[in-house]
Amino acid sequence: MAHELNTPLQVVLGSAQLLQDDFDPGTETHKELENIIKNLKVVNGLVKKISFLDQFNLKQYEGKTMIVDLVAD
Repeated sequence: MAHELNTPLQVVLGSAQLLQDDFDPGTETHKELENIIKNLKVVNGLVKKISFLDQFNLKQYEGKTMIVDLVAD
């Protein structure tokens, strides 16, 4: 699953970084792309955690729903 998420993620991240080079630092577009890149790197970190996942903790969410806690170390 991590590989399937990582491939398009890397394409989008690389494209955003290349696109950012077309705009002068300080411009609104450059800042927006910086925010996109920052958030893509956060997602990339989660994908890396998923790829090394061999144990997990379940965490209560809403009602009877349980979610996998990827943040717990």
